[in-house]
Amino acid sequence: MNDALDRIAIRAPSFVTAPFRDTRLEDAFYWFRFQVAEYDSVSIPVPNGAVDLTGPVKFPFYTRMQRGDEYEPNLVSELETSLDESDVVYDIVSRFGFFSKYSALVGVQPENIHSFEVNRYRYYLLQENLDDGEQIVHSRVDSSTERRPVSIDSYTDRHKSPTVV
Repeated sequence: MNDALDRIAIRAPSFVTAPFRDTRLEDAFYWFRFQVAEYDSVSIPVPNGAVDLTGPVKFPFYTRMQRGDEYEPNLVSELETSLDESDVVYDIVSRFGFFSKYSALVGVQPENIHSFEVNRYRYYLLQENLDDGEQIVHSRVDSSTERRPVSIDSYTDRHKSPTVV
């Protein structure tokens, strides 16, 4: 069932999907897709422990991580030495929350972690993967006037400014 939903989500032409964008019908489609997918947990090794995530079995990222591959080792190393508990992290295009979870692992306070994801399916996965207290924003980060974007400037009017983006 989920394979069919994946094909619809990926291959449907934009003239078919565009009228449903940002509607309750689109939200229901992605919620159903999220509910019927097969998931597995993966523990991604990092220098000071592991980042545990849940994700779809067939997603290539999880296949690589289950083999024990590292994820962005240079960036992880840089973050390990530069992040502290007072930092404010904006994880833009958070996907499944790896960098948000890693920021918490190295001591950033949960309320200072802001994860941005426009894709509804991955937004639902973020809700599963992230802990309480972390901010999850379902929006495109943009300065244009497209549907429901948020700009960093407007977001920082209501939240702490980022020290790491």
